[in-house]
Amino acid sequence: MDLEAGRTFVRSMIEAKVLVPVGSHAREQRRIAEWGRFGWRDAADFHLATYGLRFIPDEVDGVSYEEYFSQMVDDVESAGEQPPATVPRAGSRVCEAFTDPLTRRPSLDDVLAVAEPINRFEGAQVRGQEFMPALRQAFGVQRTVGGMLGDHHLRSYPSGGARHPFEAYVVSKGLDDLPVGVYYFDPLTGGLVSTSDYGDAERIDVACFGKGGILTAGAVVVLTCRWLRHSWKYRYDRSYRMLMLEVGHIVQAINLAMIEHGLTVYHCPSINDQALRQILAIDDDCAEGPVYALGLGHGGVR
Repeated sequence: MDLEAGRTFVRSMIEAKVLVPVGSHAREQRRIAEWGRFGWRDAADFHLATYGLRFIPDEVDGVSYEEYFSQMVDDVESAGEQPPATVPRAGSRVCEAFTDPLTRRPSLDDVLAVAEPINRFEGAQVRGQEFMPALRQAFGVQRTVGGMLGDHHLRSYPSGGARHPFEAYVVSKGLDDLPVGVYYFDPLTGGLVSTSDYGDAERIDVACFGKGGILTAGAVVVLTCRWLRHSWKYRYDRSYRMLMLEVGHIVQAINLAMIEHGLTVYHCPSINDQALRQILAIDDDCAEGPVYALGLGHGGVR
C-alpha cells in the first residue's frame, strides 16, 4: 500500500470510528473510572459501546426498507433461518379452561390509583383462576398478521418489529388449582404447558435471592428472552438496548392487568441466572435466558 492509499485507509477507519486520535478518549476514560467507583464498570463499557450507534434508516444505500429485509429473508447463509415467532412445547396443557371472573372492570384511573410498589404479600393465597386471565390479557397473542418477514403477532405491548422474543413461565408453589411445578405460558392458546423436563420449582425463592415479594408469593412469572429472534432482524449492537426497553413494556402490561384483576405484583430484577436456568430447564443462555421475575399475590404491603 502506497502512502496516499494508506492515508485514505486511515481516514476511512477514522470516519468509521474504528480508529481514533491518541488521547481523544480521555473523557470516556474518566467516565469509566467514575462509574467504576459505584460498581458500574461493566455497565459503563456497555453504555459507551452502544452509544450513538445508528439504527437502520428507511433507505439503505438506495435500497428500500422492504427490499433490505426481503434480501435478509432470502439469505440463509449469513445468520441461518429466521427463528420462529413461537416455539411449541410438548406436554400436558392446564388452565386453558380458566375464564375471566371479572363482572365489572375498574377504570384505568382506578388501576393507576393503587399501582404502587410492594415488598411482600400478607393476603390470601393467589389462585390460577385469578391470574391466568390477566396473564392472557397482558402477554397473550391478540392476533396474527402477515408481513415482509412472514406471520407475526400483535400483543398489548410494543415490540421492535413485532418480533416478540420474550417468553413467560409460571412457577407455582402449590396453589389450590395449580400444583407445584413449572409451566410454560403458551401465548397463542393462553394456556399453560407442563412437562417433566423442568427443574425444581421450590428453588424459586433461592433463585431470586430470598426477596420478600418472592418468598411470600404463591406464584412467580419468569420472563425469558430468545435473543436471536430479535437480533436475526436487527443485526447491530444497539438492538440489545431495545430488548431491555421491551422488558419494561411487558412488566408494566402484566402489572396493570394483574391489578385490574385484584392482584398485586412484586417486581424482581434480582435473579440468579444460573439457578433460574436450571428451574426452567434452559440449556443455552445465549439462545434463551431469564431476565425478570414477578411475584403474584394478595395484600401487597410496602
